[in-house]
Amino acid sequence: MSEKTNIALLAQLGQRLRSRRKILRLKQQDVADMCGVQRQTIGRLERGGPAVAIETLVSVASVLGLNVVAIPSAPSVETD
Repeated sequence: MSEKTNIALLAQLGQRLRSRRKILRLKQQDVADMCGVQRQTIGRLERGGPAVAIETLVSVASVLGLNVVAIPSAPSVETD
């Protein structure tokens, strides 16, 4: 995957996490407390910032009731 694709995927993931958190009427601090991470980590995830540990991503997705497997993925592109 290209760097541009990775950035787009992180941004899409962040939007999905933020949207779900707001639907559940949770604050970033609430999610952070449930996951045992700092609030800044949740903010970074929601902004599509630098990657965090996969364990943290799984924990946040679980708290928000999201399936990590359903996280958006880039379409495959065949190259010659």
